[in-house]
Amino acid sequence: MHRLTLVLLLILWPLALGSLHKQASCSTAPVLPVKSAYFYYGQALAAADVDATAFTHIFYAFAPMDSATFNVSPASDDGGIINSFSATVRKSNPKVKTLLSIGGGNSDATAFSNMAATSATRAAFINQSIAAAKLYSFDGLDLDWEFPQSDADMANLGELFAEWRAAVQKENPKSPLLLTAAVKYNVTVAFGGAGTYPVDSIARNLDWINIMSYDLHGGWEMETGMHTALYDATELQTLTVNFGVKHWLAAGLPSYRGALGLAAYGRGWYLADATQHGVGAPSSGPAEVPTFTQIQQSVAAHNASCAHDSVTRSAYCFWRSTASPNQTVWVGFDDPFTISAKVRYLKSMHLRGYAFWSIGGDTNGLLFKQAFKTL
Repeated sequence: MHRLTLVLLLILWPLALGSLHKQASCSTAPVLPVKSAYFYYGQALAAADVDATAFTHIFYAFAPMDSATFNVSPASDDGGIINSFSATVRKSNPKVKTLLSIGGGNSDATAFSNMAATSATRAAFINQSIAAAKLYSFDGLDLDWEFPQSDADMANLGELFAEWRAAVQKENPKSPLLLTAAVKYNVTVAFGGAGTYPVDSIARNLDWINIMSYDLHGGWEMETGMHTALYDATELQTLTVNFGVKHWLAAGLPSYRGALGLAAYGRGWYLADATQHGVGAPSSGPAEVPTFTQIQQSVAAHNASCAHDSVTRSAYCFWRSTASPNQTVWVGFDDPFTISAKVRYLKSMHLRGYAFWSIGGDTNGLLFKQAFKTL
């Protein structure tokens, strides 16, 4: 009996290993950590000034999709930056992988819904996206559809991912383009309709997803808040990074298919009462959305008061406004200390890595270097 068991184990074990290997990646390449960020072509930082040694992958944001033909091409105000982007950032890091991100927060969600609705329209988009990636020397493609709004949208998105994967495999079986997507912080999109992301299709067909774990709070609310709160003081903690990540994993997302979105910018308010300046303090309205670099500059210029919030694992600063002397600006954000906390968190959840929005938000690279070192 024991001899038979041993024989069976010897036969089946290689098969099991092969199955695990296939599950671990959409390609035959090993699963490596992702230390990435988005580069927005409209930012002040030029591509030539990007220190690509802080990244394994850089996403070029964004290429729009035509709402009628589903063609993917550079934005009208791109100015030719896309033409040499990949070659430019590879000068400082020849190993960095670049991906073309399609869509973005200002894109037409309805157009993406129409594109994903039929096999013919999906094929048009897929063929155009692959052609664009090849033309501009990108190593992969990233879909930033913000956001699918229904169960039908999500089902069609799952079909799109499967057909996209088949197309890139056919185009280059040995070294297919990377395929990723930027997604909502929670696996279910609950506004303007309802829909749960096609987790099974994501697991089978994408290399990973970038979970946009930011903008959880903002100037649309009448009290200060941490837009990248890892946890909070509420009972359900629905607007937290941890809530979103756990729901993605509970829905069946393999942890190595998830990269945590990190922010190189803050969310600001004007305080209703300068003596109340903690998290959840009353606000008189929204202030600007500053980059991390701008926050550093404001802190130095205004001798701002700053603190770390132990509950949300985030930082905040407040100072008297120069433009409006009777008002006090309050900004919640992440600094190198809290970025380290979030990277340690994603490691504890066995996520693949992280994706910053965006490179232009930290011109000195302090956050990027800290995250790179911590992971």
